[in-house]
Amino acid sequence: MSGTGRVRGGVRIPRAKSGSGKAVVVAALALAATPASTQQIAPAAPQFEPPTAGPASTAVKPLTAALSYASDLNADVAGGQHRGAAYLGKVALVIDADLDRLIGLHRVIGHISVLDIHGVGLSGHYVGNLVPVSGIEAEPAIRLNQVWLQIPLGDAQSAMLRLGKFPAAQEFMASPTAALFINSTFGWPASFATDLPSGGPSWPLSAPGAMVTSRIGTHISAKAAIFAGDPAGPGWGDPQRRDGHGFNSFGFAGRPFVIAETAYAAGSATVTLGGWIHFNRFADTRAPFASVAVVPAGHSRNLAGYAMIDGAVWKSDASGRTLSAFARISVSPSNRNPVDIYIDGGITLKAPFPGRANDAFGLAIARSRISPLLRDGERQARMSGHPSAPIPTSEAVVEATYNLAVDAHLTLQPNIQFIRRPAGNALAPALPAPRLGDAMIVGVRTTLSL
Repeated sequence: MSGTGRVRGGVRIPRAKSGSGKAVVVAALALAATPASTQQIAPAAPQFEPPTAGPASTAVKPLTAALSYASDLNADVAGGQHRGAAYLGKVALVIDADLDRLIGLHRVIGHISVLDIHGVGLSGHYVGNLVPVSGIEAEPAIRLNQVWLQIPLGDAQSAMLRLGKFPAAQEFMASPTAALFINSTFGWPASFATDLPSGGPSWPLSAPGAMVTSRIGTHISAKAAIFAGDPAGPGWGDPQRRDGHGFNSFGFAGRPFVIAETAYAAGSATVTLGGWIHFNRFADTRAPFASVAVVPAGHSRNLAGYAMIDGAVWKSDASGRTLSAFARISVSPSNRNPVDIYIDGGITLKAPFPGRANDAFGLAIARSRISPLLRDGERQARMSGHPSAPIPTSEAVVEATYNLAVDAHLTLQPNIQFIRRPAGNALAPALPAPRLGDAMIVGVRTTLSL
């Protein structure tokens, strides 16, 4: 680990940095924002933006703006690398424009968002796990997050083209039910975050690209996108510092990354099948141990397939109480991916108590299997007397959380996470490191929307 933090899955987990000097920026964003609707919506993972992208957001005004603040105060109370606490936060300004009403571009929507990320993440400093325990953990920066145009294809609204800079994580393998949870793996899964260059087009790195979405009849929808291969853009070193303010990604580094999925809605449940292919050349997972094992020169592509089911299991008409569930799985080749099999699932209960219609309780679990080939390489290195880090067979996460809606603008979300066999060593297996004990994390998320 360097003096400024550890890079894991393309995501830098920062060392402590002062958040001073950013109050002026936050105040300016607040003055620029127009208050959004106060209608309560289902909780959304704050690493993703509010659902403003579309005609509904500009139905009343041709130009709308939303300002939000999310923060996580987390503590490692047992296990991991060290015990300790960390605070981090994110200010997001999101603006949507109906360009038809503003400048006459027929049914075109424009979108731009800016982020102010500050604070310190828990995972890189205290836990040592694969992916951050907080979905907003990132290198402190003020960055351009998204900028794009949404263009209808044909006269009907059934097909849309998006052009610009945006994340794949908000659009693909995205479970509405899993959005309640704090751990980042329940958004962009640990397999994608560790297997793709710079973590793929996901928080906090979006990438230039194009996406087509289409609705086929009443039950089937499909989407496909192509992105620049490395969301951090050209250069070397830490991805988030390389694309420190969100502009370096326009350098279009790397060969294309293509992802697609189709979804079928059956009653209250939706079944999704998808996959991705990346045309970069990928090193073999055993490459760190080339001195003690015969290792292939590399692999010409990388790919993964995934499946997801999400929907309501039970609903009370009288109280609005709703039990929802989700399950996801991804599979990728073990000879070029640190995580070759990933699976997660969970349940949420909306309106769990009388008079608490906008609260929600959730329980979820995830398991990331570490490539057997990577573990075999580490074992050979250890038997040969070469320095290495112990690599567990898998890392598992269990999270329980409760989203308390204080009012239409403020929510508090206490959570407990248990990290079984933290496996951050798998991302730097040739560096000597101790085996990490199971970690217990407690925290609270605060979300304020204007």
